[in-house]
Amino acid sequence: MKYLSKKYFFIEILILLFPASLVIGPLVAELIMLFVSLFFLFLLFKEKNFKIFKNKFFYYYLFFFIYIALNSLFSSHRDLIFLDNIFYFRFLIFIFAVLFFLNKNQKLVKIFFYVLLITIGTIVFDGFFQYFSGQNLIGYETIRSDRLSGFFDDRMVLGSFLSRYFFLLLGLFFLLKDQLKKNLIFLSYIIIVSTYLLIVLCGERSAFYTSSLGIVLIFLTFNSSFYKKLL
Repeated sequence: MKYLSKKYFFIEILILLFPASLVIGPLVAELIMLFVSLFFLFLLFKEKNFKIFKNKFFYYYLFFFIYIALNSLFSSHRDLIFLDNIFYFRFLIFIFAVLFFLNKNQKLVKIFFYVLLITIGTIVFDGFFQYFSGQNLIGYETIRSDRLSGFFDDRMVLGSFLSRYFFLLLGLFFLLKDQLKKNLIFLSYIIIVSTYLLIVLCGERSAFYTSSLGIVLIFLTFNSSFYKKLL
């Protein structure tokens, strides 16, 4: 792949596969996070360059992490939640690991958009197939009449998954829109609209509320007249 670097090829492949790995199961995603994060930390100590952490987001997240760690430490349910909350720190390391490799190869952003578009497009198509036929493309049947699960089978988190990656897809689309061909722009619009419609059909209220609120906020930030925003 011409967009991938030779030096970090394997790591970049893992980053590209991360969204799809969450569909397979949390173990695969955790292994990808662990490997990418450890390799990132190894490179930082090897190069002795920690400038990437001089970032407001890092300090905000660090403050949040300390806050929830202290809360769980003094909680009456400490034995149940303390270890889980301590390991939240791995998300921060993984975020900066991805940022690090994106800075090393900025072309990776474009190919990540393509992979994410294909991943979400496939999941959305599968979700609609299950909605109309009662089972998805690989035979997983609808467990509840008011909920869809798609590739997640008995883990009914299809709406939650889509609502979280929906805005990443949307953001990358607006970022790269001027670099995309017309047919790909048209396909992106179809997948983006279909994703929101499937979130509505999934029956997960929290996913519906968060995605709807996010869309409203995005419309409010558009550079257009108040009438168009209101409409």
